[in-house]
Amino acid sequence: MKTNLPLLLTATILLGLLWSCKKDDVITSDKYLTTFTAKVENEVTSSVTGYVYDENNKPVADAEVAIYSARTRTNEHGFFVFENKKMDSKGTFIKVRKAGYLPASDMIYPSPGISCFSYVKLLSSVSTGEFISGSGGKVSVSGGANIYFEPSSIVDDKGNLYTGKVSVTARYLNPTADDLGDAMPGALYGSSTSGEKVVLGTLGMVVAELYDINGNLLNIGNGKKATIELPAATQNRPSTIPLWWFDESEGIWVEEGEATLQGQVYRGQVSHFSFWNCDQPYVTAYACLKFVYEDGTPVQGMTVKAIVDSYNSSYSQTDSDGRICSFFPKDKVINLVASQLNCTKEFITGPYAEGTNAEVTFIMPGRTETTILVKCGDLPVSKGIIKFRSGGDASERTFFMRPDGDGVLKVDIKLFNFCNASSPVYVSAFDNITGNTSGEKQLDNLQAINIIDVCEVKCEFSAVLDITKSADNPPNYTASCIVTGGSGNFSYQWQKGETTSSIQLAEDFERVCVIVEDKTAKCTKTYCKSKYLSGCDNLNVLCDVTTTGWCGKTDQFEILFKHTGNNTYDLIRTDKNEADFSMGAYAVCYGPSATLPGGDLKLVITDCNKLSYTGKSRWGETYFVREVRTDGDKMYLSWKNDYDPEAGESILKRKDGLTWPPLVK
Repeated sequence: MKTNLPLLLTATILLGLLWSCKKDDVITSDKYLTTFTAKVENEVTSSVTGYVYDENNKPVADAEVAIYSARTRTNEHGFFVFENKKMDSKGTFIKVRKAGYLPASDMIYPSPGISCFSYVKLLSSVSTGEFISGSGGKVSVSGGANIYFEPSSIVDDKGNLYTGKVSVTARYLNPTADDLGDAMPGALYGSSTSGEKVVLGTLGMVVAELYDINGNLLNIGNGKKATIELPAATQNRPSTIPLWWFDESEGIWVEEGEATLQGQVYRGQVSHFSFWNCDQPYVTAYACLKFVYEDGTPVQGMTVKAIVDSYNSSYSQTDSDGRICSFFPKDKVINLVASQLNCTKEFITGPYAEGTNAEVTFIMPGRTETTILVKCGDLPVSKGIIKFRSGGDASERTFFMRPDGDGVLKVDIKLFNFCNASSPVYVSAFDNITGNTSGEKQLDNLQAINIIDVCEVKCEFSAVLDITKSADNPPNYTASCIVTGGSGNFSYQWQKGETTSSIQLAEDFERVCVIVEDKTAKCTKTYCKSKYLSGCDNLNVLCDVTTTGWCGKTDQFEILFKHTGNNTYDLIRTDKNEADFSMGAYAVCYGPSATLPGGDLKLVITDCNKLSYTGKSRWGETYFVREVRTDGDKMYLSWKNDYDPEAGESILKRKDGLTWPPLVK
């Protein structure tokens, strides 16, 4: 939960020469992780879940993470959890270390018994430029930043003058970037030369490290200086700004020197390489902001950006109680932008008086709720983590939430990307105790409940049966099973016993089927294809149906597709002699009161791949098919009726051992 509030006019140079070991070594990471000297002001017992990712928005596994009372590592998904640990409600510093990356950190403000959230972006050590130490030089950084080195100013880890080639890794961080708060160290909270605690504002950041030809870290010698130069990227441009360096052991910025506006850049000199900023200090006011839905339910895990004097701040995440607590600049009006993925809502708060503990509640209007249930088979997952991402690219930034102890998470879909229908949201989950992980599925914004099974056998492959005419005299055909995805280790079983991926068919074939097994995943799927599209006209198949309804319940029952002619089917519930199928919604939500037959609702299947409804349920609703998809022996029917918002999904699993005909758009 980044709480660097506000980020107004800072220039940070992340020159992480804080350990004297080789670039890819982690020998001294214990010192980096365990050195905490800050005074604990108000110790509480709390929890935090964090996500560590890289510049490609990919999770970083096996990163070392520490707070003053505990240590852990990120799992394969890039997550770490500190559960019921001692923390400081006035600021708990989180350190993150991974070989090949700059040191990273975050600051959270936990409450007793409440779970909070953290995002940390690791920046890799990438070579940017080089110079000869004896001559000095300039290193330009993409985005407009520069670093100037004096001649003969570089020393090795023993303080000896270094005269060879210096390799520099550096990058400039734009102050308007959405992920700035994740990439910068700690919070913008500092100690001035007078010893006063202040909040800071930022102009931008540069990240850099110096190495000799063997990969050993270098630094600036005593009495020498390096000059940092950063773009004046904000509208408010004071002529001078104090310089600050970041104290890793305290988790706080320390004032030292100043930078001057020269044309379109700020220039300042630094005497040692650590995290440097040129910041505007503000007297502090402490406040807690709470975000709730109209019914009072807390909005957890929502990003809240603070904007002060037209400058963007970093980003905080609301905790499980819907709150963010932080130091704000006193006597300032603060613009808040609350968002999850791409949908936003704006608020105004402040000004706050110095030292006050303000409590302010904001209501997120117009809630449209959906429920996500995380389970393992029939059992709820008590320690689950749900991951969301937006768009069709797997590199999109990850957002996460924690379900309750029953595996249930209720969320407002309007706070996701559903304000932009062209950008779907994908969801997956894992059990933080067992490590069991689900596949990824698209979150249905109209469905009342989305079930994620972390123990479901993930048969992550698909196949297409391709039938081509291979000879004319006599006529015969070749059936080929083309598989994509999965492990690549497959076996094939055709209906006449063949075990190759392709077989020959005589002219008189009507339907061909093959069972494909992913031998590594130990799962199978069956694929069938008819010679003619009309091959499904005489379909009479018994199915097991699992239906989720708008009421949030799930039920399983059995139906029969009874062909009534003209590609139309009665869907008969054989377990209750229920002629009115109604997608099972009434049986699920109303129980015994929905046992009587009635209505004339029928499913229409045209050419095996066009589905619609005719008639109405016994209650009078007309149903609509929102989406139909097939996967082997399962057909997924996503539906709603005109008694909005009654909607859900039914999974029809065939009991005859065959697959559904492929659906085409």
